Amino acid sequence: MSSPRYAAPLWLEPQPSRRLGGLLILLHLIAALALFATGLSAGFTGALAGLLLLSLGYSLSLHARWITPPGWLATRRIESLLWDSEGRWQLTLADGSQHDATLQRDYYLHPGLLLLNFAGDRDRRLTLVLLPDSLPPEVHRQLRVRLRVEGTG
Repeated sequence: MSSPRYAAPLWLEPQPSRRLGGLLILLHLIAALALFATGLSAGFTGALAGLLLLSLGYSLSLHARWITPPGWLATRRIESLLWDSEGRWQLTLADGSQHDATLQRDYYLHPGLLLLNFAGDRDRRLTLVLLPDSLPPEVHRQLRVRLRVEGTG
């Protein structure tokens, strides 16, 4: 049973993360520089550079929230979450759909990074990456404390 102290529902609306976006751009830039330093043929390097750009766009949209996701990606990006007093999660995705989900035991909890893995309907797995600038400080703290106390139930 949940502790009464943390039994209040917790509503989360992640915001775009400057830190995560900057880190993703930096890592993709390093990968691009390494790619061009390999001396591969121009055609192959160009193709791989294009894949790097796609990867960057995907990451900035899904995880850093800098870009509005296209339709096919809107079904993967979590826009808001409700952790109710019974320990159930309800996720609202970018396409407006709502889904009941279960927080998986393999989540990662650290003051500088939260990785929340959810199992939804049809064995669908959704991941939410949260850095401290993704949520208001008090909400970020409440989430970390409640995860530490209650976890996956």
